[in-house]
Amino acid sequence: MHKLLLLLTLLICVPVAYADWLLDPHASSLEFVTIKKDTISEVNQFRELSGRVTSAGHAELKINLASVDTKNPVRDERMGIHLFDIGEFATATFTADLNLNAITALQQGETLESELSGLLSLHGFSRAVDTHVSVTRTSGNSFRVVNSNSVSIDAADFGMSAGIEKLRQLANLSIITPSVEVSFRLVFRETPAAE
Repeated sequence: MHKLLLLLTLLICVPVAYADWLLDPHASSLEFVTIKKDTISEVNQFRELSGRVTSAGHAELKINLASVDTKNPVRDERMGIHLFDIGEFATATFTADLNLNAITALQQGETLESELSGLLSLHGFSRAVDTHVSVTRTSGNSFRVVNSNSVSIDAADFGMSAGIEKLRQLANLSIITPSVEVSFRLVFRETPAAE
């Protein structure tokens, strides 16, 4: 009987284990700015994001390229087919390692400034990406990552120059700038580990 009580006491006192921090897609956003005719800028986004940060701090963000939203359904379809080639490359992935210990040590409302280096995999190519981020502990079980300066992504680095040219022809434009500026606001929430 004493052994049973001791066992129950030990089980009650064991701290709750937590698994991954999961991306909250409803509180997160990823936008990119395109420029056409050298002067006309347009803000676009992806509607479907998913991701996680493991207990070891390895972060992965997945972008459903078919969810591109330019506020123009015809343009969205053309970008999916001719630029992203979603039939073969449906997803873009960004991976990086975060200092999760430093993040979880933050008090609610505190912010940590940090350089973030990761790998962007897009259209069959992988390239290093660097940016400065602000990480804020938004609650006891969530944190937000926002890039302080936009990330410049060049279509040529990912074998997408032909897609840019095709879009230019279809839209009858004189020029489409081949690079975009990307900004993100990502919220991760701690998820209890499965029993």
